[in-house]
Amino acid sequence: MSGKTFLKKWIGEYNAAVIVTVTSAEAENICLKNGLLFHELLSSFGHLDGLNSTVRTGNQTFTMNDAHIRFERSTEVKVKSSEQIEKLMRETFEDQEMSRMPQNIAELKASPPSSWTPKTEAIVSRVQSFHECEMTSHPFLILTVVATSDQDHVLAMQELASMHHTPACLSNGQYDPSTVQRLFVLLHDAHDSSRNPYMLLQQLQSRFVPANTKLLTINSFPADTPNLQQPDMWSRFLAPRFFPQNIPDNPNTNPANLAVNPVNGQPVLGSRLSMEDFMSLRNFCVDLYNQFIVPNIERRLVFLNKQVNENKKGMKNMFRNFLRRPREESEAPRGQVRYKFDKIESQLMLLADTSFMIKDYETALAMYRLVRDDLKSDKSHLHLAHTNLMIAAAQIISEPGKTKELHQDLEQLGVLLATNGEMPHFNAYYALLAAEMYVAHFPTRLPVKSAEILLMGVKNLQACPLICAMLLEKAAAYYLQASHSRKYVFFTTITANKMLHAGARPARHAAVCFAASMMVLDQGHWGDLKAKLGKALSEDSKFHGLDGARRSLLLLLRLLSAAMCEGLDCGQNESLTEAVAVFREITTAGAWGQIEVFKTWKDLSTRDILLGPLPIHALQATALPTAHAEIGDLPVPLLDVPSAALLHSANGVEVSTGISNNTYSAMVSSAVSTEMTDTELAFAEEMYAYLELERKWVEEHARRVAAAAAGGASNALDDEDTLSDKWAQLDAEYLMNRSTTAGGAGNSEAAIVRVPLGEKVKLKVTLTNKLPVELHLTDVRVLMEPAAAFETNGVALQLKDNTVQEVMLTTKPLQLGKFKIDTARWNLSESLSVKHSLTKPGPLLQRTRQQRASGERGPDTSLSFEVVPAHPLLKMEFEGLSPEVLQGQLLKATLVLRNEGAATAGEVFIKLSQPLFVFYLSQVIDGDGNSAKGSSLSSNEKDARGLLSLYGGSSTVLRLAEGTTIAPGQALRFEAWLMVSKPGLQKVSLLAAYKKVCEDGSLLCFGPGTRCRTSFVSIKTKVLPSLGISLRLTPKPSSVVHFTLLAEIVNYLRHIDLEGTAANEDFGRDRFSSVGQLDIGSAVAGTDEHIEID
Repeated sequence: MSGKTFLKKWIGEYNAAVIVTVTSAEAENICLKNGLLFHELLSSFGHLDGLNSTVRTGNQTFTMNDAHIRFERSTEVKVKSSEQIEKLMRETFEDQEMSRMPQNIAELKASPPSSWTPKTEAIVSRVQSFHECEMTSHPFLILTVVATSDQDHVLAMQELASMHHTPACLSNGQYDPSTVQRLFVLLHDAHDSSRNPYMLLQQLQSRFVPANTKLLTINSFPADTPNLQQPDMWSRFLAPRFFPQNIPDNPNTNPANLAVNPVNGQPVLGSRLSMEDFMSLRNFCVDLYNQFIVPNIERRLVFLNKQVNENKKGMKNMFRNFLRRPREESEAPRGQVRYKFDKIESQLMLLADTSFMIKDYETALAMYRLVRDDLKSDKSHLHLAHTNLMIAAAQIISEPGKTKELHQDLEQLGVLLATNGEMPHFNAYYALLAAEMYVAHFPTRLPVKSAEILLMGVKNLQACPLICAMLLEKAAAYYLQASHSRKYVFFTTITANKMLHAGARPARHAAVCFAASMMVLDQGHWGDLKAKLGKALSEDSKFHGLDGARRSLLLLLRLLSAAMCEGLDCGQNESLTEAVAVFREITTAGAWGQIEVFKTWKDLSTRDILLGPLPIHALQATALPTAHAEIGDLPVPLLDVPSAALLHSANGVEVSTGISNNTYSAMVSSAVSTEMTDTELAFAEEMYAYLELERKWVEEHARRVAAAAAGGASNALDDEDTLSDKWAQLDAEYLMNRSTTAGGAGNSEAAIVRVPLGEKVKLKVTLTNKLPVELHLTDVRVLMEPAAAFETNGVALQLKDNTVQEVMLTTKPLQLGKFKIDTARWNLSESLSVKHSLTKPGPLLQRTRQQRASGERGPDTSLSFEVVPAHPLLKMEFEGLSPEVLQGQLLKATLVLRNEGAATAGEVFIKLSQPLFVFYLSQVIDGDGNSAKGSSLSSNEKDARGLLSLYGGSSTVLRLAEGTTIAPGQALRFEAWLMVSKPGLQKVSLLAAYKKVCEDGSLLCFGPGTRCRTSFVSIKTKVLPSLGISLRLTPKPSSVVHFTLLAEIVNYLRHIDLEGTAANEDFGRDRFSSVGQLDIGSAVAGTDEHIEID
């Protein structure tokens, strides 16, 4: 068989021959010079590997290749209470260091953190030792030990051999004292020359059985030259000290008072023992086993087999056992032995346990099954639990194929554990071994069953919270082996909560349990549970100095980030409540000092935060508070990086609808309304493209006219079809170029925003406050490099709870060059600021197959911009344009074309989306709104009395006369006449394209290439019907079957004169009516009746 270490040790080392030692104080003092009691000194030599001893039982012979001896001090031969077990577990508890945490989930499943150590396992394995429910601990020998340094060694030996120093279990009927042989040992210190040990041995042999009197000499090394590099061969075999109050008062009982190994710094055990001492101790234990234990085993088996044959076998005994009356509890009052050694039940259990010890598993299995029915009928639950456990252990070894019977025995054991209220701490012993058996059974290996039986053992362990927590931790580990991650997290969390109230060392181990749970939670969306565990780990870390405070801060940041980002976790109200508490905690001054936390903190796992190097840099800023943290990419508020975009100055500096009496604010508490939607931006690009096409068409037309004139042709316009084909060709080229650009990464140069020097760079970002508290952000700004090249002012922002707000951040460049916005910053409090990265992934490259297969991306240029020399910026605005017009109505308005840039604009084109307007230039106004004198109007423009003629053949393009310029701060006013023939909501867009007029009079394009700078405005107006008709049906007075239909048609249009004033100021209507007759009777009969209206 193959099983866990604890199960192997229990089978091989606990189920061994027991020898009880009764020692004098002087004998213990001699042994304590080595830091060990007498029975502890012999413990490592009691494991007799390669002994090859033979045990004969009737017609069977068993060869003991490896034998073991359990040495027990007489003061430890008692029944242990729950309080004593719990106290000893707390004293020997060893918390696992956080540095030993697994690296990943695979390592966690292979070796989860555990508080179980060889010491705690040794305690649990002896929980029920010397209790009457098991006979494994029945002693074979009693060693009575005195020292040569005792004042009267003979009297001391007689005193120790009396019943006063004999364990109570040998006098109360639990064990048969007649089968326990007593040996007398004289212990001598090799460096004590005051007495002759051989003479003292002769004196003892004269008073006691000479064959049972032995001399043992130890401590060959002198006290001034001990062996400080003695290998530790005792620690793994030391039995727990359940009753330390009975140990002699000697400083060497405390390992802290022992000599220290200079190599490893550990206390040295056995420093006075030489190799000769080792050999004598080994030979002493071998003689004990061969000369005393083996004969005793053989005598015991012969006697017990005879008793069983006489009382349990044969037809007579079968009928007697069938009529057996259950044993009443009154037969064994509380506190006394229920089955004394002379009862057949006790003899059967002793025979079974002894057979199991010598590896005669078939006999042991038969005896356990034979006594189990009697124990069940007597309701001896502890005896029955021990019997079921031993049956299962024997079956795993001798009958591994009988899976069904094995599982039945373990399930019955689990039921007994759930109802065990007599000795609840025994549950730890039974449940731990049964769990090991489930996974040690190769045909099935059921870790879930192991976890379930451990949970059944926990039910009655409220009096032992630490043992309960350790069993829950073991159950969680089995669930993890079965890939039940949720149950592992659940029970590990319960373990940690119980350990928090079980003492200092268990409380430290609780942090390890929380960390292990977080390793599992890091792989999924666990919401509230992750928040609670993160908070618990943070609370534990903050008490470990400056480094612990910083690690605690990172854990709190993770908790806050998880609550803000739905993609990370799915939590309920509890996680938001925790997030609010965390936010309030980190916005106050903490113990972490002046630090900058890099954005890589978001990629750290829980283990990395607890153990690894921290992405933290100490700041030396004297202007900051003593405790100030600058956090990278903290999502408070949540910044939507993909939607961050640079705003184009599409229509002047301020954001506007283009209607002066219906504008909406560009910035209210730094909030921004999007200047142009993606659809409008695309439409503006399309309008500019068609403007360029029309300019090319006009140039082609002019070229042909000039060519015809040069050739003397009489008519230059007879090639109209040819010009139409040219327009179709240009339109097809434009559509092809647009589809090619949309299919690839695009022109990176064209994608970069160009900002003239003197204008502000405007960045639109979306902030979301998901916390149920109001946020007050101060000094919200973009960070630019180099800082001296930009003038940036921060803004204050107030975000209400659970709101989304668009914010416009601006910076003014002071020098030419290419730059990129990649960081935004804001303050959440005086002690906490956020530096958020604006880096976005670039566009997917589609040029080659390798790029498409690997998902290769190009550089992101969405937030890149180029600062170019000063350039004009025109703003178009309508005045007096009503939001509602009548169909076919001629409406007068004013178009103001204002230059808000730092350079003069020239060669201005205006492109309309529909041919609805007629413009003529009325006046030029300066920056103060006054009429400008000496305006730069061309002579041609003045001669045309301000009327703007159409340009091209589409009737949608207008061009200001050559030489017309608009200086910075000046504006042109155009009288605009609008007539819309289509009813409903109509959208009219205007695009102005212009160039910069340099000092030498030359024109400069905005770029890239020959592209002009443009301004775009889109207006919406509601077109109402100009005619209204109403019908009214009234009965005819002279007839009951005839009705009169009255129809009224109204014309809502005004009569407008040439000056644009209404002829009828009361908005009079042209109305006419008509009356017709309808015969209802004839209509009902199916005849058609027409009504004629004049």
